[in-house]
Amino acid sequence: MFNDAHKKSQGYFGRAVALWKTLTPKERSSWEEIANGKNITPYNGFISVNTKRANQGLMMIRIYSDNPEIIQPSSSQNNPPKKRITYLQKSF
Repeated sequence: MFNDAHKKSQGYFGRAVALWKTLTPKERSSWEEIANGKNITPYNGFISVNTKRANQGLMMIRIYSDNPEIIQPSSSQNNPPKKRITYLQKSF
C-alpha cells in the first residue's frame, strides 16, 4: 500500500513524537517562536521541522533558536540553514 519513502517518513514522524516527549519545558518553549509565526502549536512546529530534517538526512533538533551564539554545523555549505539551532542526535 505504501512505498518505501512513505514508510521511512512515517518512521521519522514516530521518532519526532518520541523526541518531543523527552523535551524539557525550556526546550518546548523555544518552539513557540516558530509556532506563533505560522499560527500552529509548538508541537506541530517541532514535528514538522524535525520530520522534514530527517527526510533530508539531517539530525533532529531539540531547540529552535535565532541566537547567533548557537553554532549549527551544516551538511551542505551551499544550503545554509535559515535558523541557528542545536542538534540532538542522528535520527536514523
